[in-house]
Amino acid sequence: MVEAEKKVPAAAEQSEQVAPVVPSLRGPAWLKPALTAIFLIALAVTLALGWRFWAKDAAFQKDLQTRAEASARKGAAAFEEIVSRIEAEARELAEAGGPATRDGLAGLLAADPALTSVGYVPPTDVADAEKRPAVMHIRRPAGNTEQVAGESRRAAGEGWVEPYYRQEIKERVAEYSVPVKGGGVLFVDFGTSAIDRVIDSIDLGSAGFAFMVSAEKGRVLTYPVSEYVIQKQSLDALSTRIQEPAYARLAKAVKAGDAGTFSAVSGRTGSPYWLSFQRVKQTGWSYVVRLSADKPSAAALAGKQNLIQICIAFLVMAIAGLALFFQIDGFEDNELWRLCGIWAIGLIGGTLFIWLLALGTVALVQSDSDIMLTDRGQLQRFISQDPYANGKLTFQTPIRVSTGMHVQSVEFSGTNNVSVTGIVWQQVPDAIKDKFVPGVTFPEAISASLGEAYTRPAINGTTLGWNYKITLRQDFDYSRYPLDHQNIWIRLRPAEFDKNIMLVPDLDSYGTWDLADLPGIDVSAVLSGWFFEQTFFDYTKLRYKSNFGIQSYVGQSDFPELRYNMLIARNFAGPMISVILPICIIAGLLFLNLKFTKPGDKTMAVLGPIVGFFFSVALTHAKVRDTFSSGDFIFMEVFCLEMYLMIGFVALAAILKASEIGPKLFHARGGLYSQLVYWPLLSTLLFASTIAVFYR
Repeated sequence: MVEAEKKVPAAAEQSEQVAPVVPSLRGPAWLKPALTAIFLIALAVTLALGWRFWAKDAAFQKDLQTRAEASARKGAAAFEEIVSRIEAEARELAEAGGPATRDGLAGLLAADPALTSVGYVPPTDVADAEKRPAVMHIRRPAGNTEQVAGESRRAAGEGWVEPYYRQEIKERVAEYSVPVKGGGVLFVDFGTSAIDRVIDSIDLGSAGFAFMVSAEKGRVLTYPVSEYVIQKQSLDALSTRIQEPAYARLAKAVKAGDAGTFSAVSGRTGSPYWLSFQRVKQTGWSYVVRLSADKPSAAALAGKQNLIQICIAFLVMAIAGLALFFQIDGFEDNELWRLCGIWAIGLIGGTLFIWLLALGTVALVQSDSDIMLTDRGQLQRFISQDPYANGKLTFQTPIRVSTGMHVQSVEFSGTNNVSVTGIVWQQVPDAIKDKFVPGVTFPEAISASLGEAYTRPAINGTTLGWNYKITLRQDFDYSRYPLDHQNIWIRLRPAEFDKNIMLVPDLDSYGTWDLADLPGIDVSAVLSGWFFEQTFFDYTKLRYKSNFGIQSYVGQSDFPELRYNMLIARNFAGPMISVILPICIIAGLLFLNLKFTKPGDKTMAVLGPIVGFFFSVALTHAKVRDTFSSGDFIFMEVFCLEMYLMIGFVALAAILKASEIGPKLFHARGGLYSQLVYWPLLSTLLFASTIAVFYR
């Protein structure tokens, strides 16, 4: 009984020592419904934007497919029309028979510009031999015709022979033969120069080319790289040789069907493209169109902006959805930390996503002519439309000189100076060699040296080559450093720049022009801190404010000047390690300083590390500014400016927390609120500034 009485006071004393229950810090009743509404709205917006992006991309691909199919049909129809005309003309002349057929050869050749040569094999010489002597009339490059002794590849019967090299005219020809009434064989030749003119007449846009293949053997009959044609390469062989797996599929398709279209990806460059073919009925050959599926600059920019919009909507949806999933509907410490963590991680992820978009978007380079010259068809269309190029403005057709560029090395020698070395060459036909002085000048070079490299005979002319070493000065835009793209262009003018001479790109010397395959760049060329993205020719038009004292100066205003462009992208690994990584470490240490500041700490003890962080950021900022001499704002400065703001915020919050003065928001609950705000504030500033810089 006594023991029981003794226990009662002990129990009472224990009950008095129990801490009072802290009420739950629940949020307002409307918070959860608000988060739900935000989630649903953001979800709807994300789906709508995603559908719009997908629909635009699908429409773009569908348009490419339609264009490829239409171009293939148009090209095949053009060949069928010419082939039908050639066959009809040959049959009509063959029906005349004997001497009449032989005497009509010259007239037939003169009447049809598609023909490069015609011939007649007398009856006594028609045999089973592969080559039979013939009387021929051929067309010379100057346009005149003459009679020569030649050979035919077909013994008898009517039909076409796959293109082969005809020695008499030094050109590959497709031969059509038909029996002559009364004996003998008449044959006509459709030369590859005429075939190329038909191919060039089909507008394929700024990134495409066409070629012919035989259905039976899948052999390329014409191709931008003449070497493949000369070596009689098949599509199967090319698929391995140039790393184009789709060509093997194309070989099977042209053998099995009359038409077809499919998408493909280059095994060499990774660039997407469309292939479409249509059979030419009379010959059995197929006309093939290859169109690049890379989006043009304007479409690429619009696509990037759409993806940024989707990213923003998705982040809002994700943050609201995760808040609901983790039941963050109050103000408990763990709930607040979870919400701020979701916010910060989401925005940092969104920032990285936009950076990847910026890296993957090729620089927007608008040429004055608004066309990239990647095939002969585009060049001919530009010439036909430009008043200087076609001679309508000067009433005199300019002398057109084919000029090519090969770049062996590129090196930045300053912020706006770049040194380039390589070889430049010109094709000088015999017909115009006495009308101008061969050579080029580089109008934007602050220093240039040009030395003769070689002189080689070419078909109907001469090829002249020079070694060059130039230093160019250009106004580069570094506002997006270190995620920037740049365009290094080399302007070319003829040696006699005051005369009516127009330089045109020697596209035949490059074969196929795949922008990502870097035509004109040496395979061993290295640009420290950068990598090459694309190369292409275009024209620029400038206005000179004087005639340089030359009264007969032609083209003082808007004369097209040839330009070779090299698009490059920065290797951002260096700036990331030297600038961004230290700033990230400073940001983490700054947060730890804020977190471990305690009430009662001395002001100097609190500010000491913060001042050190400030000077570290200031030194990094000065390093970034010293890298470039221009006074323009640089994206890399965003990190420094944001750190200045965060240093000021932490200094204020830490002092108020240590001294326990000022608004309770800074020192209530052990300074929790300032710690919670730190990472969301920093990530929001970074995300907003990234959008401001890279959305445009």
